[in-house]
Amino acid sequence: QIAASTGYEHIFKLKTTTSLRKLFYVYAETIGKEVDELKFIYEGQRLNPHNMPNTYEMENGGTLDTV
Repeated sequence: QIAASTGYEHIFKLKTTTSLRKLFYVYAETIGKEVDELKFIYEGQRLNPHNMPNTYEMENGGTLDTV
């Protein structure tokens, strides 16, 4: 799940071994923005697009914030 600073939420399913970059691009396309315009944050930590969800010990139902 991704929560935008505008208050909207989008739900995506992602394997824990898939690069976050894939999710970032799909989300950016969904909202009509460029990936470079967005910051993705999980539990106060900015996410590296080359890492995978298991790098950050994300659990099912985890929420990413975007600004």
